[in-house]
Amino acid sequence: MNGYGIAMFVHMIGLIALFGGLEIVHHGGTRLRAASTWEDARTWLGLLRPIRGMFIAGGVFLLASGMYMARVEWSFGTPWVVVGTIVVLLFLATGALVSGRIFARIGRASAQAKGPISDEARALIRSPLLWSSTFGMNGGALGMVWLMTTKPGWTGSIGIPLAATVLGSLIGLGMTRSGRARAVGTHAHAPAGTT
Repeated sequence: MNGYGIAMFVHMIGLIALFGGLEIVHHGGTRLRAASTWEDARTWLGLLRPIRGMFIAGGVFLLASGMYMARVEWSFGTPWVVVGTIVVLLFLATGALVSGRIFARIGRASAQAKGPISDEARALIRSPLLWSSTFGMNGGALGMVWLMTTKPGWTGSIGIPLAATVLGSLIGLGMTRSGRARAVGTHAHAPAGTT
C-alpha cells in the first residue's frame, strides 16, 4: 500500500470520528434538552463527554491526511482543498470556543445540582448558539463530503458547504425553538401547584 492509500484510510477514520461525534451529540442532545431533572441531565452529559476527543481526533486526522494528499496528488491552491482546510479549522475553533465552552458551563452547573432544572439552567441547555452551531457543523460536514467526492471549482467549493452549514444552523435553531414551545405548553397546561 502506498502513502496516498494510507492517508486516505486515515482521512476516512477522521470522517468516521467526526460523524460519530455528531451522531452522539444529536441523540444525546435531544435527551439532554428534554431532561426534567439534573439527575437525568447528568446521564446525558456523561454520554456526550467523549465527543470532544472524537472531534479533536477527527479534525487532526482530516487535516494531517488531507495536507499529505494535497501535497502528493493535488495542490494547496485547489479550490476544494483550500475550502476543506478552512472548514475543518473553523469546525475545530467553533467546537472549542462555542460548543465546548457551553457544554463546560452546563457541566459545571450540573455538578452539585439536584432535582428539577431551573428555567435559567434550561435556557443554557437549550442555548440557540450551542445547537445552531452544532447542527451547522453537521451540515457543513455533509457539504465537505460532497466536496471531497465531486471536487468542484471555487463556486461549488464555497457555495455547497456554506449552504449546508446555514441549513444545518437553521435546523438547530428550530430545535431550540420547538423545545421552548413544548416547555411553555407543558407549563401552561400543568395543574395548579405543579409547575
